Amino acid sequence: MSWQHFMTRISGQRAQVLLDRQFEGKPLPGAQLPHFATVTIKNQLPPSGALWHPDEAPRLEKMEASLLQEVGKASRGWGIYVCRIAVEGSRQYFIYFGDQAQVAKGLVTFQDLNPTYKAQVDFSEDPSWSHYQGWLKQAPPPQPR
Repeated sequence: MSWQHFMTRISGQRAQVLLDRQFEGKPLPGAQLPHFATVTIKNQLPPSGALWHPDEAPRLEKMEASLLQEVGKASRGWGIYVCRIAVEGSRQYFIYFGDQAQVAKGLVTFQDLNPTYKAQVDFSEDPSWSHYQGWLKQAPPPQPR
């Protein structure tokens, strides 16, 4: 995958964006993946002037891996994680998928496996992938390798 990290400001807050650019300039799979989920997870430790507390980083990484694994299993290959935005005290994950009922089950399993992290999930329809296209427009040009 062609991931890009960049810093920006969102609603006046510092934000770190991790964006998958693999669909840039290609036909978007909106017909196959018309559903969109935003998963927001609050950090447990105060960020102490950073986006997250350094002592919490290993737990956040494990929690993130668990989230992506459970959504991946539940979506049966019909789910794509396209973006993560970290602001002071929370992370948001953005996922396109085909079957909302299956992804919802995966998120329940994730919550059961990670009871100390509470996830807020918002589902919507986005067959045009307007969220993804908006992030591509806001992102700085990728750096040559």
